[in-house]
Amino acid sequence: MRLRSSSFLGSLLAVGSLVLLSVPSVFADGITGRGTFAAQGSGSATIHLHGSATLTGSGVLFVKDNGGDATVHANGHGTRTDLGNGWVRYEGTGRATVSGTNVKFIAQGDSLSVVGSGRGTASFTGSGSCSANGHTCRRRSSH
Repeated sequence: MRLRSSSFLGSLLAVGSLVLLSVPSVFADGITGRGTFAAQGSGSATIHLHGSATLTGSGVLFVKDNGGDATVHANGHGTRTDLGNGWVRYEGTGRATVSGTNVKFIAQGDSLSVVGSGRGTASFTGSGSCSANGHTCRRRSSH
């Protein structure tokens, strides 16, 4: 795994619950497929991706390189910790771009946003909204 980092990246992808809509809502959403996605909000996101995603915000980002070719470009303020078993944890505030052929990342935090493209799955919990291929993600109650 190649890691390029300027001091950190912050959480992000929190894609976890994010919104691309202007009206926030509580949701537990998931998307599967190929194309583009975007989200903003507060909560958590779990993404399995063959492609790339850029996350911004404050929180914690966990990245696992399952394909052996992942890159992480991180900028901001925070820490990077190697957790073993292929997992790396970033904690702080900033921006990170994650790309690879088989990357899993989990983001948790507040005021997060993520924009990505490729194929895979993403699930979001918290408050916010998301879009996939220009269409609003389906909202479901999180309870």
